[in-house]
Amino acid sequence: MNSIPATPAAAQPPIRNLAGAIRRLVLVLAILLSASPSHGQSVWTGTVDATWNNPGNWNPAGVPSSADAVVTFDATGANTSLTLGGVESVGHVSYDRNQNYLLGGGTLSLATSSGNSTILFGNTSTTYTLASNLSLASDLNLQTTSGNSTLVLSGPFATNDHNLFLTAREPGPCNFPLPSPATAA
Repeated sequence: MNSIPATPAAAQPPIRNLAGAIRRLVLVLAILLSASPSHGQSVWTGTVDATWNNPGNWNPAGVPSSADAVVTFDATGANTSLTLGGVESVGHVSYDRNQNYLLGGGTLSLATSSGNSTILFGNTSTTYTLASNLSLASDLNLQTTSGNSTLVLSGPFATNDHNLFLTAREPGPCNFPLPSPATAA
């Protein structure tokens, strides 16, 4: 009968070395995760001027310009007519303040790394106008949060073979005049 020789106690790794290895692994993972890019929320303050490309107009300071970035318009008394300086790419736009907003100039490209882009609007008796070029790099959900609000897409609108969905979260009238013509470039 063959037997497997027992491993001498001296050859087995001590438990404290295993615990140390686990601590090092956790530390390395924490560093890697904290170094990965985040796509946080940028809130328009409009306190400096009406230019999208001015980092001082955003909280936290810095111009949102990456796919998946979340842009929120929630500033009281800020510049509500703002201008894009070029092509800006974000994933989601949210109008959270009961103020009329006008976004003009340049091109707003809506893109996400997964899922759909979103434009969320809908305070009562409020009009949100996107007069800049709009280009889709992913499907787009247009969502209204309350009735009797208007989203106007008056600039050129390139779907780039992506879908457009309209969702009402609450019952009530919602105005959504479509630009003419929308292109499937």
